[in-house]
Order: sequence, then structure tokens, then C-alpha cells
Amino acid sequence: MKIIGVSDVSIGYGSPQIIRLMQSLGQHYGTSDVLLFEPDNAKIEPARQIGKYPVLRMDTMYDPYSEPGRIEYCIRVAKEINKRKPDVLVLFCTFTLPVLFKLKFRPRKVIYYHIEYAPFYGDFDIEMNLNIGGKVDLLLYPEENRARLDIEKCGYKDIPIEIIYNSSQSVDELDLSRSRNRENKILYQGLISRDLTFADYYLEPRLQRFPIDLYGTFSTKDSHYLESRFVELTGNIRYLGYLKNSELSRVRKKYSYSIVMWNPISENYYYACPNKFFESIFDAVPPIAAPHPQCKLIIKQYNCGIVMNDWSFNAFEEALKKAMNLLGTHTYDQMVENCLYAAQQELNWEKQFMKVAAHL
Repeated sequence: MKIIGVSDVSIGYGSPQIIRLMQSLGQHYGTSDVLLFEPDNAKIEPARQIGKYPVLRMDTMYDPYSEPGRIEYCIRVAKEINKRKPDVLVLFCTFTLPVLFKLKFRPRKVIYYHIEYAPFYGDFDIEMNLNIGGKVDLLLYPEENRARLDIEKCGYKDIPIEIIYNSSQSVDELDLSRSRNRENKILYQGLISRDLTFADYYLEPRLQRFPIDLYGTFSTKDSHYLESRFVELTGNIRYLGYLKNSELSRVRKKYSYSIVMWNPISENYYYACPNKFFESIFDAVPPIAAPHPQCKLIIKQYNCGIVMNDWSFNAFEEALKKAMNLLGTHTYDQMVENCLYAAQQELNWEKQFMKVAAHL
């Protein structure tokens, strides 16, 4: 049994579910013949290996996220796949979908994992997705509403669909210890952007009484302005630089809460289904989340965090105030317990992969 996956991102830097799915497929089929392709990225070292499985970086003349670079990447990968003829092919994100139309054979099983929202890529990608009938055996989505909207715009008649939450941590990694040396602080991790993640909120004088540590990178737009302002912060709100995901996992457990919030400027951002939301719950750090539908659904279901009333500054401030007032109370301790319960019951990779395994 031969398995090949085609990633849209560098392995080990975001989208951890790519690694999990490839490893689980290899274990499910009992094969070591598993290969994963990743796009070129001059700023990041090649992954080379995920566990015992090799990762092959495809060098391209152009930036792979430019139009000619994407074409070059997909053509080169398709050529390799046509030579290797895998039994199972996994395509991650519509970014890699052109590979499917360059194949000269039909793999026994094709899994198409919509990690990102397909229509966000534009009309060409919608057209491609309208023409995958008979070429794909299983569609995976991280969020229910994204799946619904994709079906409306892209068809997908007669193709099985599963919703796989972005819960990429293994249940074996769950830390069930209740007595942690937590700091009464709030974590923010991720992109720092004025347009997408309300960066200006953290610069407001009214917010400076809240102890918030920020980790992440600045958006390209206004990056110099943002970096200079955030580096200057010396009060309760601090910018502490960028950490790899593996380091963040260690740091996150020391915090009392984490912030999860995007500006709902489009369907893609309104129906956000972020890894960091699930990582926080798994690490028993209750999220303070904007009312993105999936975040709201899970917090309400398990009572494992705080949902903001809306995306406004006032709603954000009120949620932070509520969060800090709950520290040291039974209500806060129960939220922590509920995070662990949710992680054990549903929000772990093993539970999510069971949905995939039912189709293999």
C-alpha cells in the first residue's frame, strides 16, 4: 500500500492536522510507504521527515504562492505522482487541487481535505471544484458552515463528507494534572493585524489594566508601525515575539485564558475554525472567543470558555473583565475541568480520525 499527500504549506509550521492525517493513514493501512510533498519556502528549513515518513520539498523557480509558482508546484508534484502511482492520494486545500487534473491514472482512494475555504481562492478554484465528480472519494472539512457553503457553490454531489475538527493533538498527550503553576494572565497567539485581528484594541489605554502576553507575527500591511508600537509596550500588555508551535504548546499551559478572535470581514473569517482554539481547550486553558459559530457552539456545548457578545471593543473589554473576575472561583475551576472533559470526549485527533477511518 502506497500513500502520498500533497501539502499546501511547509510542514511543521501550521496545519498540524496534515501530519496527523498522514501518520494515521500509514498506521491504518499498516504501511511505511508514505510520502508527503511540501512547497518551496526559502525562509523555512525543509521538514525532511514526519516520524518515519519522508517529506519531499519541491523546489520551484517562482514563489509557490504566486500564480506561476502554484502552477509549477502542482505540475511537478503531479509528474512525481504519475511515476509513483500511490494507492491513496491526499490533497490538502484547493491550492493543491490542480494536481488531480494532471493525473494519468485513478488512485484507489482520493481524499480531499478542505483545510481552507475554497471560494476564498477565487472563481478559478470554484470552477475546478465543480469538476471533481468521479475523481474524489472523501471530502473533509474543519467546519460545518464552510462545508454547507462549499456544497452550495461547488456541487459535490454523491461524494461523502465528514467534518473533522482542527483537534490535532493526540489523547495520549493530554495533561490531566489539575494543579498547574498558572499565571493570572491571558495569552494571545497568532497574527497581529489591524484589519484581521483587531491589533489596535491592545493599544487602547482602557485595556492596559489587563495582563495580556502576545506572541506572533505582524501582518505585512502596517507591519513597521505595529511592531514599533507593540515593542514599546511595557505595562500589563506585552509583546513577547514569535514562537514555533511546539514551544507555544509548552508556554500556553502557564496561562489562565487564551484569546481567539478574527474580524468577520468575509465568510472565511466569520466561519473561523482555528487550531489555537482547540489547542487551548486541549491544554485546559479556557478560550475567550468572539462569537464565530464553531467557537460559540463548542464553548456552549461544554461550558469551557467565555464567548464575547460581538466583535466590538466594548464586548472584548467586558469579556476580559469577566474572565479576570472569575479567577480563583469554582466557576473558573469548572471551566478548566470542562476543557479536559471536552478534550477526552471529542476534541482529540483519535476521535476525529475515526470519522475518516469509517470510509477507508
